[in-house]
Amino acid sequence: MKNIFKSLLVPAFALAVVPFFASCSEDRDDNPTLRQPAGNLTLTAPAGSETTTYDLLNTESLTVTSTAPDYGFSALILYQIQVSLTEDFATSRTLGNVNQTYSNANATPEVSFECRELNDSIVSLYQAANGGANPTQDPMTAYIRVQASVSGSNTAYVYSNPVALSVIAQYVETTPDLYYLVGLNGDWNPSTNYILYPTSTTVYSYTTLVNNGSIKFWLNTDISNWKAAYGCSTDGDKSVSGTLVKSTEAAEAGAIGVPTDGEYYTFTADIENMTYTWTRLENQKPTSYSTIGLIGIGGDWNNDIAMTEVAPHNWYINTEITSDTEIKFRADNGWAASWGNGNNLNDTNYGTAEFNGGNMTISAGTYDIYFNDITTEFVFVPVE
Repeated sequence: MKNIFKSLLVPAFALAVVPFFASCSEDRDDNPTLRQPAGNLTLTAPAGSETTTYDLLNTESLTVTSTAPDYGFSALILYQIQVSLTEDFATSRTLGNVNQTYSNANATPEVSFECRELNDSIVSLYQAANGGANPTQDPMTAYIRVQASVSGSNTAYVYSNPVALSVIAQYVETTPDLYYLVGLNGDWNPSTNYILYPTSTTVYSYTTLVNNGSIKFWLNTDISNWKAAYGCSTDGDKSVSGTLVKSTEAAEAGAIGVPTDGEYYTFTADIENMTYTWTRLENQKPTSYSTIGLIGIGGDWNNDIAMTEVAPHNWYINTEITSDTEIKFRADNGWAASWGNGNNLNDTNYGTAEFNGGNMTISAGTYDIYFNDITTEFVFVPVE
């Protein structure tokens, strides 16, 4: 019987190979000719893999051993790991690059890769092959192989034999970090009133009427710490796009200036690429509502729980929900305008609601709840 492998293996590292071929001094100025290596690479499976099922979320990394290709000249060789659910690799995913050097062409380089990345690639392949369904937690077979090429070249790829692994792959819901604006419309008091609405796990936005100058923002764990606030390099820069700068103990970032006071904009922050943009709304007269409330809590579809407008068209409430319930957003205590998307908010706590859309469901608990009535973006933040 195969044992479930949960121990930490060797630390992950990346790799490439530099084969060194002897050459005569008179040939040093010749341009080398790239040739397609004959045959495939030989890939050796991780030690013990024949009797092991790898629980990928509980395994740090794996290492395989490959032979090195002969391209006919000394070159930096780039190795990549590919994974497929079928031995013929009709559909595959490529893991991250590996880039460590070896000292001779006859080396048998060890190629290491992170199991979390392997897990996510297998989940993606499974979903594509099964109509979006997630894999069960039962062992399944996945195939890996090495793809080699000359670094910087998109030609002369060489592949290894496939190696079968028994794995347990699991879908993991990624929850975005929480970021909050400060300085919006002159309010420089640290608070959780102005959440940046996630549009992905790395991109956030906020849409409102902007006045009085400039903004910064914090990660939720850094609120009130000006040495950790995000801004830009030049204080008050009113450019419509720019590079984000994170403050440090040595230097605080400058405040990001509003391009034009008194107009509606969407501010977008891309945390992964450290960029920001201001996008002026085409409709400078969006529909206004006297009230926005939560409806349906505890089965009450007649009485709204009123939210507070913390910035133009942005609403907030901290409230306790005492039992699992259905819920929607509703305007002006009536059904002329309501919003929902039919989703379970415990699976994904942020998103965009549809006008007169389906009821959402949520478990009992205390939440900070945010809603923008222009973009219909929302966030439900559990409060411990």
